[in-house]
Amino acid sequence: MIQRASLRWSLAPGCVLMLSACCGQPLVDGWVGPSPPKISIPGELPAALLAEPLPRLTWWKTWPGFITTPMFKMLGVFGWDQTGFEATMEGIVDQAAWSTDGFTTVDVRLSNLRVGETPVPILDTRFLRAEICCHAVTLPLEPDDLVSHFIVVSGRFVWDRDGWYEIHPQKEGDVIVKR
Repeated sequence: MIQRASLRWSLAPGCVLMLSACCGQPLVDGWVGPSPPKISIPGELPAALLAEPLPRLTWWKTWPGFITTPMFKMLGVFGWDQTGFEATMEGIVDQAAWSTDGFTTVDVRLSNLRVGETPVPILDTRFLRAEICCHAVTLPLEPDDLVSHFIVVSGRFVWDRDGWYEIHPQKEGDVIVKR
């Protein structure tokens, strides 16, 4: 009995980290990985957005998420930096994949972007990623079925220390899929 109780308590911090990885704020801002570019919004932001979609997410990239997100990203290792802005993007889903960390990653070819109250001009092909916490936001379609649909995503505008900006929706209604 004592062994089970001690095992349960030793697993508790990991469970808290795993849940906070998806639904909560990172425990610290990113400290390993590329720093966010110094930009003005909207002026230099379009050039800082992805000009090409990120590589397709494969099973090999998504299965270790239940370990890598809480143990690394939430502790700042290639984690997220908060910009202090909310953002809304509209566009066509280029790719989407579910990960074992509880996120659905959605890469969107932008048609419109607003950061804070400022519209950002999208004059050429640009992409932006949304990391959607499946415990906080319900998607009407499976990730594979989202591809080619028009989507509107609102949430925190953050810098991913892997080297790009993202939007992190926080609640129901932050993601709208138009069929």
